[in-house]
Amino acid sequence: MQSSSYSWASLIVDNEKWNGAIGINGPSDLNNNGMKLLRFRANNGLSIVNTSFEHRKVHQYTWYRDACAQKSMIDLIIVSSDLRRSVMDIRVKRGAELSTDHHLVVGTLRCKKWSTIRRSGGRSNRRIKWETLSSVDTRAKFAINIARRFEQIPAMTIDVETEWRLFKRGLLQAAAECCGYKRVRLPPGDQKRSSWWT
Repeated sequence: MQSSSYSWASLIVDNEKWNGAIGINGPSDLNNNGMKLLRFRANNGLSIVNTSFEHRKVHQYTWYRDACAQKSMIDLIIVSSDLRRSVMDIRVKRGAELSTDHHLVVGTLRCKKWSTIRRSGGRSNRRIKWETLSSVDTRAKFAINIARRFEQIPAMTIDVETEWRLFKRGLLQAAAECCGYKRVRLPPGDQKRSSWWT
């Protein structure tokens, strides 16, 4: 899956012309960059899935400029055409801008169940307890922690990959520090058992 912000590209509702590259929902305007993006997606067997789901307009448009009453769908989630049926939902979450005029685009995927490999021992699986962010205190602590970490990231980085690694590391460290970890589904042979179990 790939997220793309393609230079103010807009989408047109013309699914038959683009052979499944876009869905039937979405804005009807199209600019030059949007046309280039659609050609690229159609030629490479990719699908823009933002337009596949019917939602209210506030959950479709990803960029707003309130002063000019402008809005556009320019942040896109693009998947391989064979994965298109695995995408369950795509919507825009307002309120997660992080000081930008773009809104967060969130996608839900249906993943195939992978067979587990039996291991003896092995480390426990864990994840960040994101559910603790429902607490106002934890959210405030998390926001302060993220802001502090982002101030430490250099303004000019070598390339996009380095900037992404720094961003990801800072975000994960802040989340781990504020929310903690939760142990999930232990590997076989490492389950806790009651005292009567032999």
